[in-house]
Amino acid sequence: KTTYTLHIGKEISGERRAALSQDTDIQFSTLPAAEYVYIAHRSSNSISRYAMNFTTGTLNLLGAYDNASVYPNEAAAGNLIFNNLTSIVKASQGPWIYTSSGDGPSVQALAVSKQGELTALTDRGTGAVLNYPVQDRPFIATAHPSKPYLYVPSSTRDQVLPLTSYIHVFETKQDGSLTEIKPFASDPKDGSPNVINTGTNYPSITKLHPSGEFLFISDFAGSVISVYQIDLHTGHLCELE
Repeated sequence: KTTYTLHIGKEISGERRAALSQDTDIQFSTLPAAEYVYIAHRSSNSISRYAMNFTTGTLNLLGAYDNASVYPNEAAAGNLIFNNLTSIVKASQGPWIYTSSGDGPSVQALAVSKQGELTALTDRGTGAVLNYPVQDRPFIATAHPSKPYLYVPSSTRDQVLPLTSYIHVFETKQDGSLTEIKPFASDPKDGSPNVINTGTNYPSITKLHPSGEFLFISDFAGSVISVYQIDLHTGHLCELE
């Protein structure tokens, strides 16, 4: 399986522009049967699924997923699991997709069928949907290209700088579930294991070096990029000066 990521620009016009203008991220995932594109829509709290022709680059809309279709019981009870979607990312290992919601705030786990259909992952014991809380407001998450790690940055919601920034590190299991692990090998002196330093503290996007050894976090408010080295055996981060 091969995963590509593309951010839509304003060159999209007409009907496609209207459909894609509010997308956070696009995941191109090569599955056994076909190629699919998943697009997270922040305002409508939905995910669109397209079939992609890799020869022409054209997209064919196959359908959409929202709270009512993915989480019907929770939606009927007025509980929005998809709530201000901020990112969507394909796991490097296994047929899983993870989304993050700014209001909640949390990370959701979804299964991808061979036909590209999305369904909510649930706890095998309790039947509860897998929805993982994170600190304050999460932003663009990223999955390690070869290891079972998912990195999710977040920050406080107030507008007074500097904000408090966090990084959540999850280990992806074979069944698609997530286990949060410590971001750093040793506990920081301030006793806040998830707090990171990103300039004025407004982390917006995480990207991984192609080697998988370095994580880059951009600071939207302060025009700063923080660089962390990744321990490939544990997923722990070490900030580089």
